[in-house]
Order: sequence, then structure tokens, then C-alpha cells
Amino acid sequence: MILTIIPTAATAEVPSSQVFFTENADEIVFQEWFDNWTKTDENPNDSVDTWCRSKHTFHSGGFAAYCAKSGYNSNYYNATDNQPYDFNLLNMSSEVPQSEYVQRYDTNMDAVMRKYVSGLSAYANITLTFWFYSDTGISDATQPGTGTVVGYDFLNVVYYTGKNSSIMKHVAWTISQEQAMAETWMQATVEIPNNASWIGFEFVSGTVPPTNGDVYDAFAEYGVRTISSNSLGTREGVFLDDISCIGTVPVGSLPLTTSVLPLDDYQTASPFPVSFTDNGPWVPMDYVKFYYRVNGTGDWQLYTTIGRPDGKFESSPISFDPPGDGRYEFFTQGTDVNNVTEVRRDAADASTIVDTVSPVTAIAIYGNEGGNGYIGAASINLTSEDVTSGIGEIHYRINGGGWTTYGSNIGLFDNGTHVLEYYAEDRAGNVEDVKNT
Repeated sequence: MILTIIPTAATAEVPSSQVFFTENADEIVFQEWFDNWTKTDENPNDSVDTWCRSKHTFHSGGFAAYCAKSGYNSNYYNATDNQPYDFNLLNMSSEVPQSEYVQRYDTNMDAVMRKYVSGLSAYANITLTFWFYSDTGISDATQPGTGTVVGYDFLNVVYYTGKNSSIMKHVAWTISQEQAMAETWMQATVEIPNNASWIGFEFVSGTVPPTNGDVYDAFAEYGVRTISSNSLGTREGVFLDDISCIGTVPVGSLPLTTSVLPLDDYQTASPFPVSFTDNGPWVPMDYVKFYYRVNGTGDWQLYTTIGRPDGKFESSPISFDPPGDGRYEFFTQGTDVNNVTEVRRDAADASTIVDTVSPVTAIAIYGNEGGNGYIGAASINLTSEDVTSGIGEIHYRINGGGWTTYGSNIGLFDNGTHVLEYYAEDRAGNVEDVKNT
């Protein structure tokens, strides 16, 4: 028998960076640009308005992507009492260069332009960079899906995860109001998660024109006006240019990093869970060592237990049994399965205050003592102490009535025998046993 050994193919090394796409809308043939993006109108209430490209303004080259070039504009009438197209609002003839057009977006817009991108998961950092020109205004615009009021017509950077029926849109960045109304070219850089399947842009406008929109006769010389003498038009909208998406730091080269997750401000039980996480590197984590210190002083201490005398913990959370009350800080130091250990930070990832002791309240009564009581009236002062988290509130009630939050001295003026009950609660939530006098 003859055995032939066939060598396995070497795995191609992932380059240190990769340009997933660049876009400046300057393709010679319009259809080439058009086919590069999937364009949809998510809210076609006032005709269909979608992204296209334009020569009206651009950052470089001769074109830029424009938020609303296709569709009728519901806020204007032209000379023949028809709604003009967004891309030719001034009703100019086709011989007039496009750079002379004064474009306007529509109300009720939710126009999305997105691009499918594969291979992002090979890189830890995905960076989208682009230039934008924005001329919008104050309106009743809200974020699609959530209904959160933004208050001006705006641009989103969006990305999608999942596929087919499970695809989900996420907002990675929203233009600020100042940027939206700047009327100048500006650059933005947005980090995109590496599990994205689509990356794109979304332009959203409100149900009414912006407060700084065109007045009725702003374009009267072209035979174009707003739909009534007391109604406003819109503005130019948003243009995009020089778009790029670049991946850096190949996932296979990522070193292990671990960290303690945020904790509640206070802990009143002992022990309590402390969770940690890692960055999901190519070489997985084997274990972490867990360090703490108390009240921000002294050396960091390695946490060990009877079951973990070496201080190595493989899973989260760690059940931490503090040696006493105080403010605790924590960090982790991870080691991967190849026995490579991350650099020890000696800096806190998270902190919390451990307070397991209830506050103590003292009472002082002032007045003219006589016999077994006080003559005429009495004033009662309540003072509480809690050395760790501090006093939250003191509560009291008289003769079994409703509980009241203590603020200042309590006055008793009615004749007779009175029963005062009181207790304190500290900021951590520990409650003192009810006392009475």
C-alpha cells in the first residue's frame, strides 16, 4: 500500500487593514453609482422620496449623494399648480446645468441608502468616515421606530444586523442640531460594530416644514411658491461625499483584555457577585485573577477562596466576600489558553461601597421637666450616624400615626401621654430597628 501525504493549505493571513468600500458618487455612468446602494423610502406618505446623486454641491469631484432627489415635493406648487420634483424645484429647463438647481427635501421623509458589506467580523475596529453638508431646520421630527423627539430634520448613520426576516436596524450616529443647520461641509467618523451586515444613511424630516423654511414667494421669479401664503417650505437637505469604510486590527491579532463590569453603588449583603467580561479574542480566555483594595489606599490584594487558593477564576460572576465594610475597587488580569497574560493594570474597572451595618439614631428631648413628663411643651431632636454610606433619611411617627420624614426638631404641645417611634435608613438601604420613647 502506498500512502500519499497531501499538505494542508496554509490559512491566508488577514491583512492589518482592509478598505471595505469607498464612495464619492463620481462614477462616469449614473447607473453604476445607482447600483452601488440599496435605496428605500420607509415613509412614503407624501410621495416617494429617496436618495440619489447631485451636482448641486459636493466636497470633491463633481457629485455628491443627495437625500431627496427623487419624488414630488408636497410643500410647493409650480407655475402650473402642480407639485414639482425635488430635484428641479425651480422648474428650470433641462438645459440649465444641475449646479444651478436649488433643491429642497420633502416633509414626512424617512429615506434610507444602505450598502451590503461582508467580512467585517475579521476586524475588531470598523470605521466609517464621510463628509456631509447639511441645511435643515427645527421641526417635529422623531427617530423612526422609537418615536424619540429629535426636534430638527436630521441624518442618521445606520447599520443592520441579522439577515432575511431577522434583520434589525440600529442607529450608530445622529447629526447634532448645530451640524444639521451649519450649511458647510464637515467630516464625521463613526465606529460600526463588526457584526454589521449592512451600513448606510437615513434622512428623516418632520410632518411640518422647519421653522426656518422658505417663505411663500422665495422663488416667485421661477414661478414656484409654497402651497399657501401662510405656509413655509423646506431647506436644501443633506449631501454626502467621500465615504469610506475601513477595518483595522484583525481579530486574530487581538490580545486578551478583561474587565470587571459596573456594580451597584452600594452592597448590603455579603458575599455579593462581581461579574467580569473579556473582549472575545481569537485565543480564548483561560482564567482571570481578581484584585481588590479598600478605601482607595494600600496595595491591591489578590482575592482567593478556600476553593480557589491560587486566585484563578474561570467563570463569571465571582462571589466576593469582603473582609469588612468600606469602598471597594476591583480589576481583573486575564490569561488565555496559550498562557499569555494581559498586562496588570493596577487601576480600578469598577467600584462599590459595602455597608452591612444599620445606622444608629439617638434622641434628645428638651423642655421644662416636671414629675414624669414635661410641662407645657417639649422639643425632640433625632440624630443618626452611619460611618460607611451615610444617613439617607430618618422617619418618625407619633401615637401610631403615619410615618413622617424627619427634617428638624419635633414639637409636642398637646397634653397627655405620647409615644414617639423612630428609625433611620442609610444611603445603602440598611434600615434601623424601630425605637420608641
